[in-house]
Amino acid sequence: MWNRGIIGLLGAACVTVGGAASAWADGPHTTSSFLDIPGALFFDVDNFSASAPLGPFVFPVGAVSVTITSTSASGNSPDYYGTYLAPSTWIVPRDMEADPGNANAYFQTSTSYLYTILDFDTPLTGFGATFGLRSRVGGSDPYSPDTIHAYDGPGGTGNLIASVTTDDPPAADFKIGFDFVGIYVDGSPRIRSVILAGGPLGMASEIMFTGFALAIAESVPPCASDVNGDGESDILDFLDFFDSFGECSGLPGPCAGGSGVDADYNGDTLVDILDFLDFLDAFGTGCD
Repeated sequence: MWNRGIIGLLGAACVTVGGAASAWADGPHTTSSFLDIPGALFFDVDNFSASAPLGPFVFPVGAVSVTITSTSASGNSPDYYGTYLAPSTWIVPRDMEADPGNANAYFQTSTSYLYTILDFDTPLTGFGATFGLRSRVGGSDPYSPDTIHAYDGPGGTGNLIASVTTDDPPAADFKIGFDFVGIYVDGSPRIRSVILAGGPLGMASEIMFTGFALAIAESVPPCASDVNGDGESDILDFLDFFDSFGECSGLPGPCAGGSGVDADYNGDTLVDILDFLDFLDAFGTGCD
């Protein structure tokens, strides 16, 4: 079922629902079908301002509002290219349920960007995106396959949870294919950020995407003191937070130290004693 409404801070989004939450098994998992991510919602990102950067967006996922912000390897936001105006004969037919996205609007980084980082203010159990893969057009080179790298820390830091790569672009000239890929995990939500790359992380290349899939497993309530996302609140969470706090105290947030845990615990964009006290409070309370 599709529902349309003003969702993001920059525009409208079209939403469809993914697999059932009962499908969770061991993980992490990678997939090439939106239908495989339990409880996921897909948001078509529609915005018709040709100069708008990517985000921030606010998307409702169940009872939770997830804010997405972006940066690039060069420190800037990606470029927004508006409606895709290629002839309909260029579009390769696809399974719209497995590879959703209306392709009416899309974001595309320029060749000066090495990769795009998306940060989530609420950890996710699943993330995916539908990428546009263009074949050779005239003398231009085809796009490279695109890759999602998911991390348990902000800004593409912490532990690499998993990576997944799209198919190659269409073989025929003057064609564009749309391919969905995603990553999902079990237990507590722990995807804090992703890197979207159009090839190896050190290679400058373009990427194009039409929308995102977001999932939070509502059957597993988040634990405020499980800052390392391992599903338990224990001494490791305390040590990881303490390490990050020691490295980041007095710095703007989000800020993750060597442990990959964000020391800006209360999210007020400054790491200070209030973050330590708020964490200590949550740690003392523990989790059910």
